[in-house]
Amino acid sequence: MLKSTRPRVLACIALAAVSALAVASPASARLNPAGLLDCESGGNYHYTCHIEDFAPQTNEVWKYNGSHVPAFDGHSSVYGACAAGLRFSIGVTYRRANGTTITTGMTMNCLRDWQ
Repeated sequence: MLKSTRPRVLACIALAAVSALAVASPASARLNPAGLLDCESGGNYHYTCHIEDFAPQTNEVWKYNGSHVPAFDGHSSVYGACAAGLRFSIGVTYRRANGTTITTGMTMNCLRDWQ
């Protein structure tokens, strides 16, 4: 696969995963409005997440499994380690330049190979 197509392929995979989660989960469990948070897992049990909002954002506050992670605050992307087979949730609340507050998140499995 050409390197230039990887982001599009990953976006399609992420969209399919979000769609499958939306069908399988009750509305109250869906925290990823409009796909504003993109996360991947792999690289020998690591994860990476970034906000995909085209609007400028500030005041990012991150949570991992519902617990505040102060070291991630103020960043539009985060990276961390996770354990094999662990299912975890990650979320962020931030403010757009127009004053709108957005809360988004997702649940994912920790994987060995990037997915």
